[in-house]
Amino acid sequence: MQQLILITIGIAFGIALYRYVRLVRWDILQLTIFLPAIYIGFALFSSTPTQSVIEEMFFGMPIFMLVGISHMQEWTTQRKEKVALGVWLYHGFYDYVHHWLVINDGVSWFYPDLCLGVDVAVAVCLAVSIQQAKHTA
Repeated sequence: MQQLILITIGIAFGIALYRYVRLVRWDILQLTIFLPAIYIGFALFSSTPTQSVIEEMFFGMPIFMLVGISHMQEWTTQRKEKVALGVWLYHGFYDYVHHWLVINDGVSWFYPDLCLGVDVAVAVCLAVSIQQAKHTA
């Protein structure tokens, strides 16, 4: 029951985050740079910060690379949204299996479930946005 509550709170926060990003007209792909940065912050508070930062960078590297690539090339908003959708889904999966891949005692007990809800909600909002853009075009 506790896991369901945390995921539900995460979904509500994810929807609010997505709406805010669209309201202030931020680039949704640039926002994904904060996903691995959050875990690096958690790694700094772990009992083995150096090892945890290295492990988190390894798993967060695809996100850093995608955001970097998007700045090097002139990508359309539609393409950025598709890449961001993949990144948010990847991060949701990563949250789900994180505790099996990396032992990081700096991560709060509630964070994986909460973040899974946020990631899935943002990904669903992006998917709906992409579909609506296809129908209006």
